[in-house]
Amino acid sequence: GRDLAEVARRLGLADLQIAGFMSGGAFALCAAQALGDEVRRVLIASARPPGSKRESERDARHRLVLFRRRLLQSAWLADTVFAVLRLQMTPAHIARIVRTGASAPGDAAYLAAHPGVVDFITEYIRESLAVSARGIAAEVRCAAQDPPFRIPHLSAPVTLWQGGDDPLASAEDAAAWLAELSPEVRLIEGVGHFLPHKHWPEVLGWLAEG
Repeated sequence: GRDLAEVARRLGLADLQIAGFMSGGAFALCAAQALGDEVRRVLIASARPPGSKRESERDARHRLVLFRRRLLQSAWLADTVFAVLRLQMTPAHIARIVRTGASAPGDAAYLAAHPGVVDFITEYIRESLAVSARGIAAEVRCAAQDPPFRIPHLSAPVTLWQGGDDPLASAEDAAAWLAELSPEVRLIEGVGHFLPHKHWPEVLGWLAEG
């Protein structure tokens, strides 16, 4: 977050709005905190509350959710796990993982109707792992910190969009994580993990309104 704030200041940017998606939500909040009054508002979509969470019976239907839960419980393995995955990740392998992530009914229907999204996600995952897996491993360790990450102070108002089918965090869980910031919460039915992709035009519209 401090790095992004430094970039914004060096570029002379002000009167900012910040949007953070999925695990990027925590980084967006850190950036907003570092920028202080220069940020007008923050949007968090498909929040991933940090901290390890106990598995539930519902998680058994979502293999990637189980993978994340168990990895956060053993975050010291993250470097090894992702280094191995990086060496094995062909485009076809990544595409299978993306489709596995669409375990919620709304997400599966969205990917079936928009197959190009799988190619898009596959390419940005390949790009993120092109040089090293250290970035994603460090993200896992940050998310696994105990006690979980909290924002002690944030002057900008926060809006939360959470999918009704999100298998990793319900709207109630996400709102509880952000409770100290009193977020405006919007529950979006019929979508889960892929909310930022499906509702990208609305994300841009939210930013344009500001």
